[in-house]
Amino acid sequence: MKKNILFTLLMAFFTVVGTLQLAAQDLPAAFLLGEDEKAYEALCEAHPRTLVGVSNNDMDTALKSWFSLIQEIEVYANASQFKIDGLKVWLHVFWAPDGSIDHIGFFPLPNSRFIKTEELKALFSSFIRHYKPVLRSERPFSHYTSASFPVLLDRK
Repeated sequence: MKKNILFTLLMAFFTVVGTLQLAAQDLPAAFLLGEDEKAYEALCEAHPRTLVGVSNNDMDTALKSWFSLIQEIEVYANASQFKIDGLKVWLHVFWAPDGSIDHIGFFPLPNSRFIKTEELKALFSSFIRHYKPVLRSERPFSHYTSASFPVLLDRK
């Protein structure tokens, strides 16, 4: 009897995990936040760690990693002759444990320079394919915040 209950609970758990992974796979590499809320929620659940957690709870390290990523996006856009200056967006970046980027969700802010959604999807999708991993973790992780281009850093 106990074995049947345990087996049933394990099967239910693996079914839920499998469903979340399939729903997360429904999203393209780069997507507009709000397009598919169910798949987005599954993606968030599939990436439980935060960038701060992966950075050993060191805010300075996490911030440096984040700005490094944003600068890489800017360099990539400029090298691709994509006019990114003036873009202001919410970004939700999802990394695999090996540090590669699984997905980038974005949403332009109201005071952003207008760039067509499909062009941003193409830019971020292409960036994901060319991105060289920096951080690693035992579990997938993510980070959600705004970004503005050009990247202006206070260099001390």
